[in-house]
Amino acid sequence: MVRGQEPFDGLLMFKAILLGQWHSLSDAALEQALCVRIDFMQFCGLSLSDAIPDETTLCRFRNRLITNDRLDDLLASINEQLQSHGLMIKGATGAVIDATLIESAARPKKTITLEVDAEEGKIVQFEDGSQPGINCIEEQSADPDATWL
Repeated sequence: MVRGQEPFDGLLMFKAILLGQWHSLSDAALEQALCVRIDFMQFCGLSLSDAIPDETTLCRFRNRLITNDRLDDLLASINEQLQSHGLMIKGATGAVIDATLIESAARPKKTITLEVDAEEGKIVQFEDGSQPGINCIEEQSADPDATWL
């Protein structure tokens, strides 16, 4: 990622300002998010090799919109368009986490004990299909980083 004060497209800058508003980000936090969050980059139309507007560029762009009495009108217009589609932006909270599953050679040791009816030799089952007396004991894997979902 290249950070710099290149002449950036107005639409890119406005989309970045929207993300900052929607996620309550400071200019510095918005710059950082544009560098690391692929969803932010995609929304703004940036690729991984594109230059990213720095916090000063973002601040100047927003201040220029405010000075020219454009920001409130643009935000109101965006809200109207979203509402016409039945959408509304509320305070965005949450986190993006990497939940990559990695295959492991080790697996937990698991012991399952079933209660068996002595007369019929079948697994005991209630009318609702549930089974009493099932115990499942799971010991941790030999690999401390391997857990099972």
